[in-house]
Amino acid sequence: MGEENIINLANRAIIAPLMKESPYLPDVFTIEFDAYFTDTPSGWQNYKLRFWTGNSHLQPQTNERYNPIFIQNNGATFQVRWEGVIKKYESFEDGIKGNLPTWKHIAIAFNQRSMKVFIDQHRVLNIPNLHLKPQMFSIEANTYNEQIRAVKNMRIAEDLYDQVLADGKFVLEVFYSTLIKRPLNRNL
Repeated sequence: MGEENIINLANRAIIAPLMKESPYLPDVFTIEFDAYFTDTPSGWQNYKLRFWTGNSHLQPQTNERYNPIFIQNNGATFQVRWEGVIKKYESFEDGIKGNLPTWKHIAIAFNQRSMKVFIDQHRVLNIPNLHLKPQMFSIEANTYNEQIRAVKNMRIAEDLYDQVLADGKFVLEVFYSTLIKRPLNRNL
């Protein structure tokens, strides 16, 4: 990957920030990072985002179950079971895929109960009522063959939810300049 600083992940490896405080995610936050996607079929490579510890789903009570957010090169999916009802959020579009291999910018915006997931400037998930208060996060990388699995430019910021959604879509230039001005005031 040239001179860039990246985190190259083994297959099914999970990474999480090392924070002095726990829980470290505020009520309103954004998480952003760049994920590398190779030129493989969409389902052959994904990044799983979790807001709990471990390598599986979260089941805080018998009537609740949260699966990780699966992010692929052309969209994302998230499934939750709450009070016995399964709700699946997903969006996949070939137009998002673009020219591969490439880096794609991933952003997750959370506002007390609602979560939105973006790939580049495209909103791919809108979860209006999560029923879960994220307290931490981790990223897992998966491929079905020996492909590059890498992330870079990870950031956590608070109070940017309205800025990310101001124009009804995610705009990288505005988000980057705003994010640099207002970093999360937490000890990394």
